[in-house]
Amino acid sequence: MKKIDCFLLAEDQHITQLNVEELRYNHTYINKIYILSRDINFCIEGAETYYVDSFLSQNALMIIKENVSTDYFMLLSGAARIRFRPFGLRRVFDIMSDINPGMVYTNFELESSTQSQLVQLNDYTEGSISDSFDFRVMVFIKSSRLKELDSRIYDRIEKHGFYFLRLLIAQKDRIAHLKENTYTAITDNNDITMLRDKFHVKELTLEKNRICTQYLQDIKAYLRPEYKTISFDRDNFEFEATILILHGTSIEDTAAMIDNALKQSLSAAFNVMIVSHTNDTMLQKLIGKYSSDYRLINLQVNETVRTEGYCLNLALTHERCGKFLVVLQPNAYFTTTEMLEKVRNEFYAQNCATLINCSHLSELDEDVAYQLIKTQNNKNSELRTFDPSLNYAFYTPAARKFSFPVCNYASQYAMQLKLSRYYKTGYTSAFIKNKVNEHQTMSLLQAAQIDTYRAFEIEARKALYSSLNRNEKIQIYDV
Repeated sequence: MKKIDCFLLAEDQHITQLNVEELRYNHTYINKIYILSRDINFCIEGAETYYVDSFLSQNALMIIKENVSTDYFMLLSGAARIRFRPFGLRRVFDIMSDINPGMVYTNFELESSTQSQLVQLNDYTEGSISDSFDFRVMVFIKSSRLKELDSRIYDRIEKHGFYFLRLLIAQKDRIAHLKENTYTAITDNNDITMLRDKFHVKELTLEKNRICTQYLQDIKAYLRPEYKTISFDRDNFEFEATILILHGTSIEDTAAMIDNALKQSLSAAFNVMIVSHTNDTMLQKLIGKYSSDYRLINLQVNETVRTEGYCLNLALTHERCGKFLVVLQPNAYFTTTEMLEKVRNEFYAQNCATLINCSHLSELDEDVAYQLIKTQNNKNSELRTFDPSLNYAFYTPAARKFSFPVCNYASQYAMQLKLSRYYKTGYTSAFIKNKVNEHQTMSLLQAAQIDTYRAFEIEARKALYSSLNRNEKIQIYDV
């Protein structure tokens, strides 16, 4: 049986020691063991150690390329102790032999001092182009794909070597998800995430943009940063803007959102919409208190499933929807009474079909805001990024050319991607604040949903790319 070389990303001396022992115990499958460490003095018997500045840098990739001698190699995180399950490695070898994939990753069991749970990862799809796609603790990579890379390419990759490599692999080979629990990861840290470093330096953000842009060019899904000009005065609207309130977490929060929205000032007429269930007596009683204010429109429905996308479509297609649809996430609010005016003015100033609020800048938000505001390539870089806590506003005539996905997550992001094929996305640093300003952690199911809409968008852009390059007449939505 063929063997594989293993490269450990060492973080903790004790955990790495135990993992080396586990690998040596499985010598039937393991050829040589190498340790990549950011500690120049790191040394463990039975393994060769190399110093790297970052686990995922071009420096690390070069070391692997120079040392690997097997058809596949394993990358193993040092964040958890690993114990292979019976026949686990054999099953991985069977998959590598049967379908010759570019990469393999598997489900696993996460064991802590208090509980044990099975972790079922998402399938890798064409929409999995975010650097945050989670392989977790272990991956197996075809060595030939690494050896094919021109050394000159490495010079452009400072920190995101693995992201760069797996996008290249995805172009040529299958990234296979083995939905079997082949190992156990033992740790009290539930957030063990391998193979992506969290860098928020501007230059490194641009590096991720370059990698993603090159990938989109290679798969013929890249669109030039050219945008249709919007003539905002072409359509007549009864209302200049509509504020759509997505329910708060409580009746009190929803009441506070309604009060906050109605207090906005605008030099033109605006209204506020809320979608309510007819059987929600508490909410109906609350809304009844505003019956004298014609600006509040209560969209009552009987449907048992009222997803975010359903509410958005209901407001978007309503005859009294304003020229601009401003969406308030649950428990979000305008910081001052002049913010709606600023939203409207930003649409005109930036000539955009979508306006995104970037006011609550955590580290991740700074990363997103910088690359999307400061670069001219946002039409393509937006495919890589997603922040579930951002608040969106849409130019209604443009949004009505499409529809929101009828789901509870990423529906606004999916609409933004559609609009960005043709129109500019605008950004503003302040108009809405979330009651809780922490970045929301995505579940695997939510991440899979985002990747699904990214995959749809990539397919649509491939078709558009092909049409543009054949000089065919295509439908550009004029608004």
